[in-house]
Formats: sequence, C-alpha cells, structure tokens
Amino acid sequence: MRTRIVFYSAVCVVLGASAWLLFSHAHWAKSSLPPQASGRATPLLTRTVAATNPAVAPAPASSPSEMGRQQVECSPTVHTIVDDQAGYDLRLAAIETIAGKLDDADREALYAFLRHKSGQDDVQLEQVVKNRLMDVLCALNPPPPGLLDLLTQIHHDPDQNVVLRDYAVQHVAAFYQQMEIATDVDPQDKSNGLAAARKILWDALTETNSSIACTALLGLTRLAR
Repeated sequence: MRTRIVFYSAVCVVLGASAWLLFSHAHWAKSSLPPQASGRATPLLTRTVAATNPAVAPAPASSPSEMGRQQVECSPTVHTIVDDQAGYDLRLAAIETIAGKLDDADREALYAFLRHKSGQDDVQLEQVVKNRLMDVLCALNPPPPGLLDLLTQIHHDPDQNVVLRDYAVQHVAAFYQQMEIATDVDPQDKSNGLAAARKILWDALTETNSSIACTALLGLTRLAR
C-alpha cells in the first residue's frame, strides 16, 4: 500500500513539472514575438525621425508672412519682384514689364508685398523698389481693383516705415489722375473712387509731424491744376 502511494506521488510530481515546463515555454515563446504577433499594441516612439536619424531633418518653419506668400501661385515675374533676396536691378526690370490687367494671383502677391512690414523697409533700395511698384500700378488703365484701399492701409498703418507711408499718400494723387481718365470703369465706381481719394488727401493734411501733410498738399495742388 505504501509503495503504491509513493508511486502515485512520483507520477503526480512528474506530471506537474511537465505541465509547468510546457506553460513556461509557451509564455516565453509568446513574449518573444513582435508586438503585432503577440497581440500587444505597438509602443509609441518617444523620439522623432530627425532625432534617431540626424540625416533626416524637419523643414524649417515658415514665418506667417512667408506662408502667406507661398499660398499665392504668382508668375515668375511677380515672384522676382517680391523676393527681397533677388538682385535690385533684376527686381526693377521685372517691375517695368508689368502692363495690362493683372490676374488675381499676381495682384494679391504684389499687394501682400507692399502691405507686408519688413526689416528691409528701412533700406533705401527696398524703398525705391516699393515706390516704383506703386508708380507702375497707379499707371495701369484702369487701376487694378483694391489699389486705393491698399494705399490707404499703408498710409494709416503707424507701424509702416514713414517713408513708405509718405509714398502711399503721394500715390493717392497719382491714382486719382489715372482713375479720372480710366476706361471700362463703371461711372459710379469711378465717382466713388475719386471722392475717396480726395478725402484721403484732405485727411492727410493733419499729419503735420512728418512730411506727409506737405505731400498731401502738393497732391491736392496738382489735382487742382
């Protein structure tokens, strides 16, 4: 009887050890599989591609102004004008080629360039580029839509370089003269534009702390003649 008990006990121990070994082997095999095969979720990476691979670097973030320009698909000529890294002579030559009616993309790109406040605005060459661009835009027949609003915004913006604000007032008179002789313009739109231009010049007479009042007076004198 005792021998039989010892025999059964030994059999139970052997079976228990075998079961334990089989369970342990299966658990180890499952844990050694890739996360997808084992049913576990893939852990999140804590480093970016650029950190793990220095050769892959993220593109530099664009400034708000640069992003605004990139969203407008303008022509190569206009792109040269608004690119302050292009050569001065090249940009002036591109301005001289502007003629006829501007398409919407080119017009918006040029307006954004004139409206945009840049550190380059304190440089005389940049002031010449913007002044000449205003000259050419005001000489188009008819003046492009929104031009008077653009000149008004530049004039009223205290953060703009005072020289460019002065140029804007000067070109209000030029806009007036061109609008007066413009063809293919609705008579009511022409009348409204001329009245708005006169008001801007009269209002600018109050800016006696700079040359703007003198520029406005010269413009009104020119229109009176």
